[in-house]
Amino acid sequence: MLRLLPTVPSLTRLQLYVTGGNVAFLRGLPNLTALELTLRSRPPVDPAAVLTALQHCTKLTKLDLRGAKQLQFGSDALAECLRCLPLLRSLRVDSARFDSLSFLAALPRQLSDLDLRCLVEGGQQSSAAELDPIRSLSELQSLHLLGIRFEGADEEAVVQTLRTALPLLESCEVL
Repeated sequence: MLRLLPTVPSLTRLQLYVTGGNVAFLRGLPNLTALELTLRSRPPVDPAAVLTALQHCTKLTKLDLRGAKQLQFGSDALAECLRCLPLLRSLRVDSARFDSLSFLAALPRQLSDLDLRCLVEGGQQSSAAELDPIRSLSELQSLHLLGIRFEGADEEAVVQTLRTALPLLESCEVL
């Protein structure tokens, strides 16, 4: 069935549960504006293949990647992908691993919803300075960073700094 999806290039919204290792079909869906992609595959999906395929979905305003437990995203590759999604307003990545949070600098400035749920035993190790790019997201209304531990800063201080810098922020959770 996945190979048939590119025959419907006018498709704008897609909610899909992928159980195979190939996501290249996304390249044929340039008009997607909303994508909820749940990855459950053996063998695991190649994170680079996911990010490369997503770069062809340049009209995405909402991207939700779930079940990405087996994925370790490289920050450079993720940043490159995000630069190809200039209309993105909502980003959720659930249960992924990141080599760093430096990709945050590539988030589109109009992003209103950011939800990163990291799956690293003991938490994703990061410095509070890696969150600095988030402060430039002036339209951000909802921010959830779960599974991220900040070296040298407590979560309350991080949340207070973000709330001060982001006047539209309604919901902020850092755990």
